[in-house]
Amino acid sequence: MGTEMAVPFSIDSTGSVATTDDPAQQAINHIVSIIGTNLYQRIMNPLYGVDLDAMLFANNDGAVQSALIADISAAIATYEPGVQVENIVVLPDATEENALTVRVEFSLVTATGAAATTLTAVVTTAGGVVDVNG
Repeated sequence: MGTEMAVPFSIDSTGSVATTDDPAQQAINHIVSIIGTNLYQRIMNPLYGVDLDAMLFANNDGAVQSALIADISAAIATYEPGVQVENIVVLPDATEENALTVRVEFSLVTATGAAATTLTAVVTTAGGVVDVNG
């Protein structure tokens, strides 16, 4: 991976747009973007993302969580091939009815095919608002 704009957007000490060349941070940013983007939200790439909003108001049971895990796994495999997903956990929020926390544990796949240390991206979403805590 090359250099990318840092997320969240910020200005660095020189007055330029802040960037990162850390592959781990870039992968976390990409995974958060995939999870936080609804299907058909991007006009030029309508299948990018996960239909998370539709599942937020469904019965929050094992079937919905399994479907969401499968959708997230497939989207990451398609749009972030340098990542090997180790585990995805979907948890309902104890304080808010229509909120979920998604924890994705993953490794970076190097050019030689070896996996790096396991990293974690955590996304909490409530009513379509995505908050990144990891």
